[in-house]
Amino acid sequence: MTNRNYLVSEGKRKFVARFAPKTAKLLHLNRKQEIYNYRVAASLGIGSKAVAHYPKHHLLVVEYLEGRMLHWREVRSPGFIR
Repeated sequence: MTNRNYLVSEGKRKFVARFAPKTAKLLHLNRKQEIYNYRVAASLGIGSKAVAHYPKHHLLVVEYLEGRMLHWREVRSPGFIR
């Protein structure tokens, strides 16, 4: 909700370009912490990888992960987490 996100394709690979707002500091957003969180999630196999950071342009590029919207009934199912 605080970034402008764009889907970018390079051949078969897809990325998300995430532009932080100029008000990022007012919102207490911390891009370095966000990049760290991406790296940890990727190392655990549960998230996408941060592939580039351009602080001058307030831009972070991350791998795009295919997914789908979950329905609330799925999430409430006892076997969902497994």
